[in-house]
Amino acid sequence: MIAARWICACLLLGAAPAMASVGCPALLVAVRAGLEGAAAGLAKGDCVHAWRRGDEVFELRDPLDLEQIDLDQLPRGGVELEISNPRGRRWVAVGTGALGVQTLPELPEDQRQALLAWGEAPGVPPPRTTGTARAAVAVAS
Repeated sequence: MIAARWICACLLLGAAPAMASVGCPALLVAVRAGLEGAAAGLAKGDCVHAWRRGDEVFELRDPLDLEQIDLDQLPRGGVELEISNPRGRRWVAVGTGALGVQTLPELPEDQRQALLAWGEAPGVPPPRTTGTARAAVAVAS
């Protein structure tokens, strides 16, 4: 049985062109217990930089790339994600189920908080920001 997915693509108004180089393309702001992300050891505050299967490595540009991995690549077989946190940078293996993570692009703290608050208030227009990334994505299963 395929689990239903709730996907919210929270587009930032006035988004700048895709980021060519960022410190953290996909910051984990929540990891849901019992799903693949938590089982792999992903935690709130981790930054996801890249993914690989075999010898091919693909850099993430923003949270939408992580969404593509969750929906398109994980069902084809597990992958490894390159993450960083205060303990360093490393690769972690992720299985074939739903990641169950909520991610944001690298944003100034006030914009990050405004976007998170907007995500909790359905029907409220998104905050106007100076665009620093093309989107933020929340994924849960």
